[in-house]
Amino acid sequence: MSKNNDKKVYINNNIHTYMTNKSLLEFSDKMNPASVNNFANLHARGDDIGADGRKIRSNIGILVLDYSQGKGSATKRAEANVSPAQARYIFERMRTAMEQCQTVTIFESSKIFGTPDQNGYAPMTLFQIYRQQVDQNGEVKKYPWTIAVDNGRAIKVTNANGSAYAKGGTFQSGGKIQVSLSDQDFYIALSDVVSYISVWEMAFGAKLIRDGHILLDEAIAKHNEEQALNPKSQQPPKQYQPPQGQNTPPQSQQSSPQNAQGMTLEQARDFVINIGTHKGKTLGQLEQENPKGVSWYLTANKASTQLKSAAQIVMNSQQQMAG
Repeated sequence: MSKNNDKKVYINNNIHTYMTNKSLLEFSDKMNPASVNNFANLHARGDDIGADGRKIRSNIGILVLDYSQGKGSATKRAEANVSPAQARYIFERMRTAMEQCQTVTIFESSKIFGTPDQNGYAPMTLFQIYRQQVDQNGEVKKYPWTIAVDNGRAIKVTNANGSAYAKGGTFQSGGKIQVSLSDQDFYIALSDVVSYISVWEMAFGAKLIRDGHILLDEAIAKHNEEQALNPKSQQPPKQYQPPQGQNTPPQSQQSSPQNAQGMTLEQARDFVINIGTHKGKTLGQLEQENPKGVSWYLTANKASTQLKSAAQIVMNSQQQMAG
């Protein structure tokens, strides 16, 4: 609210608005961060379901209005979405087309979505961006860019793997709406969009990545503890895939008396370190490189109970050998 509480202050998510006396083009923030289980994606890609039952995705919203026939109920409206990566792709294609003075279509998409009606029809959006260098008379166009959106419908078909597509020849147009822009106006609009995406990723990405790595480290530690207690089980948890070239070493096939901590000396030496500068090595590898370095894990704050136990077993073995 305002200071005098007599006017409402509206907060909108518009990134850039281009307006003429007949049309409007607007880009808006409809982005969502990925869940922590998919932190490396940064952007939501449909892996999670929202409260409304829909898949959560990260998008840049595009709105086009045509009020050449009047405003209010006479205004024609259409909407489309592109992913942040697609927005960057469009920006790069736009720059190339302008530099080379091309007549070219730089982006096309068709999306069918939602629940079909009783006749099998579902909402479908056709979206296109193209550039025409000259007009029909061969004159260089002042507004060479066209953004066209058609919110129609078509019969929705779902194939065996769950992907949806429109049945050929069934598209019914909702009325194509288009906006024309100059090179400069379109460049400024998309420059604002890609700049905003980058700032958004920095704002949301830092915490998401930190939280994701904490979760990943916990998953690795839990996996190592389970392996130490049950060496026959070699299956890692679903949320953890060991990096290539750093798979958990196989347990030794040699027999050895079981220690009070629940693992043999060989199992303790095969235990993978998941914290500190020697992360990724086994205690056995560290023992060969620096025998005294094993003792650090006996008191390390972030060391798991199983890691401390394994380090103690290796240290006991060293003391026995020294004695």
